Amino acid sequence: VATFASAATGAVSYRDANALTVGVAGGTTGVNSGGANVTLRTGAALVFDEDVTVGAGTLTLNSAGAVTQNANDTLTATALELLGAGSYTLTQTGNNVGTLAASTTNLITYVDANAISPETTRQVGEVITASGATYVDGGIVGPPPRRAGVTRLYLSGDGATEFAAVFRD
Repeated sequence: VATFASAATGAVSYRDANALTVGVAGGTTGVNSGGANVTLRTGAALVFDEDVTVGAGTLTLNSAGAVTQNANDTLTATALELLGAGSYTLTQTGNNVGTLAASTTNLITYVDANAISPETTRQVGEVITASGATYVDGGIVGPPPRRAGVTRLYLSGDGATEFAAVFRD
């Protein structure tokens, strides 16, 4: 299978020995589990070309290849677990995950542009930097961006300059 989609009311688990794209299949768009857990495991690249909505469940990704998201395709779950040897580049600002856990042998780049308290961001930053990864905190000030230059995005942390490119345009 090259493209996977699922609209289920229970747990979803799919394993593919090759590359996989979460997209549109048979009239179903992306993955929506109705709040149940979703596990996707691939032997090569995993590409999100549509949204994955797990809600109150856990989204577990285990890939031997690179895992990426296309523009405006988001991941929503109470928890996100990243496993395997592949790199993870999940940088869509609409991602919404309550807890992130990872055991990988490659780089992880993750963006979740939701508000958390200053104490929580300090604790998260300590855990991430202790693992050798880079943590960037950001804040949006102003009205919703309707025209350029009105809304401001402030980033802090060692990787702030690198991550600023994610929010351009």
